[in-house]
Order: sequence, then C-alpha cells, then structure tokens
Amino acid sequence: TAEVKRIGAPEITSISNDIPGVLIEWEPVDDIFKYQILRKNGVDGEWYVLDYSEDEEFLDMEVDGGGNYYYTINAVTEDGGLSGYNEDGKGITFIETPDLIELKNTYAGVVFTWDSVPGAAKYIVYRRVSGGGWKNLGTVTGTTFTDKEALVGTKTYIYTARAVAEDGSRGYYDSGLSVKYMQAPKVTFANTGSGITIKWGKISGAKQYYVYRKVSGS
Repeated sequence: TAEVKRIGAPEITSISNDIPGVLIEWEPVDDIFKYQILRKNGVDGEWYVLDYSEDEEFLDMEVDGGGNYYYTINAVTEDGGLSGYNEDGKGITFIETPDLIELKNTYAGVVFTWDSVPGAAKYIVYRRVSGGGWKNLGTVTGTTFTDKEALVGTKTYIYTARAVAEDGSRGYYDSGLSVKYMQAPKVTFANTGSGITIKWGKISGAKQYYVYRKVSGS
C-alpha cells in the first residue's frame, strides 16, 4: 500500500495594504516545495491561481484602487501534490496611499491637504515630531484637516494621512510632510503724517516677517 502524508492548508496570518499592492503572509508548512497563491475578485468571484512563492509571503501588485480581493493558499509538495485550501479565504479592499499635497500655516492652525483615494470612505490623520511616534489626530471624510493643537514656533511637525475603506481595510501611509507652525501675527494700523504705520505682535520662533499690501477690489 502507498503511504500518503497529509499536509494541512496554510493559514493566512496577515493581509494588508502596502506599497504598491496587497501583502499576504501565512504560516509555514513543513516538508513542502512551494506555495500556490489563489485569488478571487470580490466575494462572489471564482478562485484562480495568481502565482507561486517559495516564501511565506507574497505581494500582489496587480490590484486596482477600491478593488475587493480575496486570497487563499495551497501548499505544494515536490511531486506536485496539493494540501487543499481554505475555501473562504481572507478578503481586503485595496486602498492606495494618499498623495500628500501641502501643509499651510494659518491663524486657525496647520491646514493639511491630500488627494482623494478611490474606495476610501474616510481618512485617519496622524502627526508626529522628529524622532517620535505617530499620534492619531482624528478621522475625516474629506481631504483636508486643520490641526488646532500645534504649538507656535516650538516644534517641527510631520503629518500624514491613511485612507480607510468602508469595510475597514486600511491603506499604507506615506512618510509625511513637515512644517514648523508659525501663527499669523495680529496686525494693527494707524494713520500718521508720514503714512500708514503697521504693527504686529512678536511670533515665537519667527526670524523675519513679510509685509503684503493689496488695493481694495484687486
């Protein structure tokens, strides 16, 4: 009689959005030759072989922003035998990393703006100082956020945004944009015999000031 060694189906341990695709990781299986990665597009799609890997991870770069994908893994023996796979698999919505546009100092705080991402239902905004960890500042549905808690002229702040899909899938986040918050000075005016005198309060951390003028209606 022939002996058949049963091989358990690999268990996916992590599925996450990365740059530039979906990263799938799974538990190793002993005495196997390679792994077969299967994917289906959407919960009602059909499983098909996406690729093979000799490692316990695979980066799927053939994904579209907002697309919903399911993954499962087959272990493959040296003679071509298959372990069988979990028919449910694990799913994720691929969410791209937002392009960060700009940081702007305003009187109300630091205004942070980024591009919208296909499939995103909301965005988590993070801030950190150099050498520190990311702090969650809040969640918004638009593509702009005003940080009203930044301290004037004392620290350089780094901001980034993370897109989140309706099903909770989270995108990867960029290394961020940096700015030192400089609040706009409060300005007073006075007519004098020699012209208009403009005065403002000193701003902590400011090295110099730019003075602008415009004509009414222009």
